[in-house]
Amino acid sequence: MPATMPISSELIDRSITQALGHVFETMIKTPIQLLSSSDQIEPGQLPEGTQVMGCVGFVGQINGIIHLRFSEEFAVVATGRVLDMSPALVRAEGHEVIKDTIGELTNMSVGGFKNCFCDLGFPCKLTLPTIAWGERLNTPRIKDATRRVYIFENLGHRLLADLQMKEE
Repeated sequence: MPATMPISSELIDRSITQALGHVFETMIKTPIQLLSSSDQIEPGQLPEGTQVMGCVGFVGQINGIIHLRFSEEFAVVATGRVLDMSPALVRAEGHEVIKDTIGELTNMSVGGFKNCFCDLGFPCKLTLPTIAWGERLNTPRIKDATRRVYIFENLGHRLLADLQMKEE
């Protein structure tokens, strides 16, 4: 099916907000709130200290990538909510259970975002999730891509969603 409408910044904003909203309400069982959006990462927006970053790309008539950045503490809390485990038990289980959960949350969020565009005639497929863990993580800039950075809040923690995409 050919695309029926142009990709506007409003459509991008609405699609990512709906996708993350649905995933967080379903998996973490609490609503997520959009605090701000811009076209670049501003100083002070990134979680302080150690971060857990999930990354999934999409390729087809639109190409891009979304990085979801959690503070380590939020990654532990989110994992506990998804798996119905206490933060202490999540920590005792180790990094693998957190990486698996953040990978799945990222995959589901990007899948929901991608589906909004597939439904409008921009077919694309997802890449496998990648998880990075550390301090001062950088995301490379995709040449000629539209970039939108979203700050969400959930359970008193902030989540940064870094979207870069372009239409083929």
